[in-house]
Amino acid sequence: NVKIAKQDLTISKYDLEELEVKYGHNFFDRIIFQLTKKHEKKIKELFYQVQLLLKKKATLLIISREAFNYDIPKEFTIIEKSTVSKGSNSYKYILMEKKT
Repeated sequence: NVKIAKQDLTISKYDLEELEVKYGHNFFDRIIFQLTKKHEKKIKELFYQVQLLLKKKATLLIISREAFNYDIPKEFTIIEKSTVSKGSNSYKYILMEKKT
């Protein structure tokens, strides 16, 4: 879809544990995470890693089960928050911006 839209994007899929090793600090402008139930235990680690990897004013989009609740660290500002439905399942997404 990226090529069809003639966009200059790189899309990669990695596990959380691979990111800091593969990329340096302040590397990304945007990160998207889809949290599955098995990843929910690692939400604090996710925020820690993302704070290192994102540039200042970069954005983070987290997609998760609607019922999964977590605190947003003070280093992030919520830009948008909503839910979407796919079939009988509902997911929430939170778009955040890294402050510094």
